[in-house]
Amino acid sequence: METIESGATVKHVDQLEAAALEEVREILAGERSTVPQASTLEEGEVIVFTDYYRVERS
Repeated sequence: METIESGATVKHVDQLEAAALEEVREILAGERSTVPQASTLEEGEVIVFTDYYRVERS
């Protein structure tokens, strides 16, 4: 991933609600490519796991 901008919202995977964690898991497993519009994840926020992932809406 590219450099994270200053001021970006960064969350560790342990901070996610259950539904958001499931959405991230589905993306990582290749079951979906973006989060749904109704997601609690915010576009542009960065999730820290074993790598960094940027949220994009479909």
